Amino acid sequence: MASDAGLFRRVALTSLVVTAIVACALAAYFPWPVGLSFVLGVATGLASLGTLDALVRGFVTVDAQGRRSSLLVPGLLQIGKYGLIAAAFYLLFRTGAANGPALAAGVTLPTAVLCLKEAGRRVNRKLGVEEGREGRTGE
Repeated sequence: MASDAGLFRRVALTSLVVTAIVACALAAYFPWPVGLSFVLGVATGLASLGTLDALVRGFVTVDAQGRRSSLLVPGLLQIGKYGLIAAAFYLLFRTGAANGPALAAGVTLPTAVLCLKEAGRRVNRKLGVEEGREGRTGE
């Protein structure tokens, strides 16, 4: 996957748009815990992907001397986020305010968007379309 400075921002924006559409559909047909679980799952997935993005960008952009101190906070967040996620999910399920399938779908949505964006990039490359440009395939 090529380095792309704005990739996480675009993934987050696309995920939020899809979340708004899906949350409205869930609110129309299911009880409120289903929609809330989906939205909380997406928030968790985006936060997880965001901390991973910050950590990887830190490894790539920071020189060896400044690496240890500048990556301490993202590294601790990357490790500590699993405890926070587990505690939050425990409380959600303990209070009965969580729906497992909706929560799982929400958590995986940002990763699915990331995979689809990369698939689109590869299809465009095969078709000869430059990144950031519209092109015709000659059909």
